[in-house]
Amino acid sequence: MSIVYSRVDGRMIHGQVASIFAKVYQVDEILVVNDKAAMDDDQIMLLELAVPFGCDFRVLTCKEAAECFLDEDFDGNRTMVVYRDVQDALKTMEEGYPISTLHIGGMYNEAGKKEIDVALFVDDDDRKVFRQLEEKGVELIYQVSNMNKEVKLSKVLDY
Repeated sequence: MSIVYSRVDGRMIHGQVASIFAKVYQVDEILVVNDKAAMDDDQIMLLELAVPFGCDFRVLTCKEAAECFLDEDFDGNRTMVVYRDVQDALKTMEEGYPISTLHIGGMYNEAGKKEIDVALFVDDDDRKVFRQLEEKGVELIYQVSNMNKEVKLSKVLDY
């Protein structure tokens, strides 16, 4: 019972996360962490449609996620955690759960964000959160898909 992969992806669960990363890391549970999604039954239902057959699935608030992780309350043996954004990851850490490595995958174009690379759009708040995460000892890895090499985020983005 352990977290084998943590990722930031604005779409949370979609084909790439569900069909590629879930298989690469052989996960049997996917936990989505986002306060808003955890309170939206329609969103949860849509996310569940993308979950691979045989995988357990939950959507948790940042507080619930920290409690779950600290209590090791996992349904599966190999769990993947997907945060909607870096703010969710930081908030989960502030609730008491120490993240060691965080993969940055899909941060998409939104108002006020600038394109840095493929599927990497950030604003000043994102940069600030990256700094805070790094100061807390989190290793930040940029990888859009498993076809791309893992690269330290600091090599792609100044923050």
